[in-house]
Amino acid sequence: MSVNNLRRLGLSREVMEKFKANNLASCSDIFSKTELQLITMLDLNRSDVEKILDKIARKMTRRPTTAQAMLEQRAKGTIFLSTGLRGIDAAMKVKIPVKIDL
Repeated sequence: MSVNNLRRLGLSREVMEKFKANNLASCSDIFSKTELQLITMLDLNRSDVEKILDKIARKMTRRPTTAQAMLEQRAKGTIFLSTGLRGIDAAMKVKIPVKIDL
């Protein structure tokens, strides 16, 4: 997730400026630092840093799917899974069909 994508998270302008000032341009840059390093770099308290990390982590990860949910989808029809890579999904214009045999 680049800086432009970090802006989509709805973080305050002050936090975004602090990320830029400390060369934290992507989620991997942010998550490569310890909480203590981020507290020091961003000059925020621990709970604020934890909230920021939680918000970024929630946006980065996909919603989990359970086997039960997949079986329920199967009962409705064919299940399609995303590759998780927007460029490939857009180029394919379809998702990957999954056939579940019991």
